[in-house]
Amino acid sequence: MKRTIAFVFLMLAALLTSGCAAKTVYSGEFTLQNEETLRGNLVIYSGDVTLEEGSRVTGNVLISSGNLYANGEIDGNIVMTSGDIYLGYKSVVHGDINNTSGDIHRTEGSRIERQALT
Repeated sequence: MKRTIAFVFLMLAALLTSGCAAKTVYSGEFTLQNEETLRGNLVIYSGDVTLEEGSRVTGNVLISSGNLYANGEIDGNIVMTSGDIYLGYKSVVHGDINNTSGDIHRTEGSRIERQALT
């Protein structure tokens, strides 16, 4: 029951913030390349996300279905409803990570400054 409530809450949050998102992807892959900065939230409804080394998202990363391969910096939270999160050795997450249906894979050197919940 808690997972269902969390899922509904996360989906509502994603829908509400998608109007404020710097980037919204409805289907497909998204890559933020080395030294690129995305100012604002990143909202992905279906697809994989790659944050290359040296990249930065200044807001939250919200993924409904897909995987996150992060080796960059995320200033906000990561919210994943279905998929896995892979944190590379250069990744830094300044906020919380909440993955309701998947795993968090961490490489030595990755940093999560707040909580990681699965």
